[in-house]
Amino acid sequence: MQTRARLAPFRRAQFRLPGRLAKSYEEHGRIVTAIIHADAAAAGQAAYAHVEVVSDASAVFATAGE
Repeated sequence: MQTRARLAPFRRAQFRLPGRLAKSYEEHGRIVTAIIHADAAAAGQAAYAHVEVVSDASAVFATAGE
């Protein structure tokens, strides 16, 4: 819960990036589709790709105040 609370400002900010909400929806869709098809490798790759995009967005957010 503490981590979630600390990340809340970032989570709100990242969805202010143009197109980010739609992109996130697509990313989650790829993860779910892979899980439905029992394709663990594809699900893992899709999840990793999603987290990597979120990481990149967090770097943008972190440097915005500099």
